[in-house]
Amino acid sequence: MMHNDCWHRLRHLAKAMNYTSAFSLRSELRDIFLNREKYRECFPFAIALDIFMSKSFDRQPVSEQINISYKPEEALWGIFELTEFYNNKNMGMHAYMAAALGMDIIKKHKIPIQLEITAKYYKMMTAFELGFSDEVIRYYNELLAKESEIPREIRLGYYNAMGLISAQFPGDDHKAIDYYKKAIHEANIPQKADIIKINFADYYYGREKFGKALKLLDGVISTNFASIRGYLNTLRLKIYLQISQDDECKKVAKELEELNKKREDWIGNWRSFIFLGHYYAKIGDHIRASHYLNKLKNVEDFKFNSYLQGEALVLEASLELAKKNSIEGLKKIIQAFQLLSSYKTVSPHLRGMIKNLLNSVVNIFSQLIIEIRSKDPYTASHTLRVASIAHRMGEKLALSKIHLFYLVVGAMLHDYGKIMIPTYILNKPAKLSLEEYKIVKMHPEYGASKLEKMRFPQEIINVVLYHHERGNGSGYPAGLKLSDIPFLAQIVAVADVYDALTTDRPYRKALNKKEALAYIIEQGENLAKKEVISAFSKCLKKGIHQPDEAEFADIWSDIIETFMAK
Repeated sequence: MMHNDCWHRLRHLAKAMNYTSAFSLRSELRDIFLNREKYRECFPFAIALDIFMSKSFDRQPVSEQINISYKPEEALWGIFELTEFYNNKNMGMHAYMAAALGMDIIKKHKIPIQLEITAKYYKMMTAFELGFSDEVIRYYNELLAKESEIPREIRLGYYNAMGLISAQFPGDDHKAIDYYKKAIHEANIPQKADIIKINFADYYYGREKFGKALKLLDGVISTNFASIRGYLNTLRLKIYLQISQDDECKKVAKELEELNKKREDWIGNWRSFIFLGHYYAKIGDHIRASHYLNKLKNVEDFKFNSYLQGEALVLEASLELAKKNSIEGLKKIIQAFQLLSSYKTVSPHLRGMIKNLLNSVVNIFSQLIIEIRSKDPYTASHTLRVASIAHRMGEKLALSKIHLFYLVVGAMLHDYGKIMIPTYILNKPAKLSLEEYKIVKMHPEYGASKLEKMRFPQEIINVVLYHHERGNGSGYPAGLKLSDIPFLAQIVAVADVYDALTTDRPYRKALNKKEALAYIIEQGENLAKKEVISAFSKCLKKGIHQPDEAEFADIWSDIIETFMAK
């Protein structure tokens, strides 16, 4: 009874740890340390809390103040318990910080290999929960090398963890299946086996093998445990949303909401917020969908967890699409793609969202291109060729996916403002008068203004507005110097100049590729930064496909392939 009371007090203080509770915790720890024999079963956990608190608040440990000694092994066992405790309370960053203390100990002391492996296992899993992919992969590879020495007491957790990570991160895909089978074999009670089955089913969900996933879930029997029931129904909801089983979605969503009302503290409850949000977005209840989006953003670890942030963006994109804000939705989905790009598989709900958004955006862009073509066929073809060249340059410059998207769309629409220019000026076969040239020079501002009203991202608007700026300040509309010209606008400027020079116009013949490249190199930083011109030169040497009539669908197909590539 005394042991249970000690545990209860320590766990309460661990959960509520802050500057206010620190005094109470230190007092409690002092009592336990001074009565070590009476509280010997709580002692390792108390040591772990003491270390955790001293690191968190930069205070001298209580054990050090009153000269209490302990073995590194005792501290490690306590840290493992503390890590598990925080993980079970959905306090992922606290769990990660606790696991880091274990790594500090094994660096400072000679520790048995089994404890070292256990410490790395906890560090890997807490990093996994927060989406710290580089750290996860590092510990995964270290543990692979020591697999024959995995302690029996963590073997089940180890196989499950390695299955999760093999399924999500680059490597041999079949390893995940082998690890899940080993974990199920190690499970000595039904609820442990059921957790593995649900993870295994999630593996099949990620690969769109929904029938196999549902068959595994049918074998889960420990539904009297809140966390298992919550995880099970969340995965069922994910699958039913993909296969459009509306009645099943409604039934499972209701069960999840009832569970969350009674036991919202079940482990990993935040996953239910994601898919309840998607369910309500799908049926048009934007208020409920927004409610779950806000709950997701209020999860304690949200600001640290790239996976949570990515899923929130996917849900936001879903809401934007439902409100017909396709451009804003696509912007968010590409940001989500960036955050989730370290994962091996793109989840079916993310793939579906991208497909829906891209289809919506294709229609918008197609209409804009048609609008340009009706005014000036040359300009429409020119903008698409510029987009194709800029896309190649952006890849060569290793732009992020979202900036590549901004670049290509900006390039595609860089001359959109010309729809406001009189046709007789655009198609004039002779040199423009000074007054006519002034009118033509307004097209960047016209285009930017129209796209601004359509709520295009600012990065795209900047490309349209500034693609005629020049590094020496001679450009328009703002006369910017090179350092002030947005980088994406500089890329489009080079592509724009090249296509204009190598295309026949009524008032001059086209230059050949060699002549055009020589001109661009001669212009140097009056046109764009050295790295931009270098990237263009490399693309040209490799060969730039420049058809007479580039088609929008072909350009957009390249963009989609880039986004979906892993």
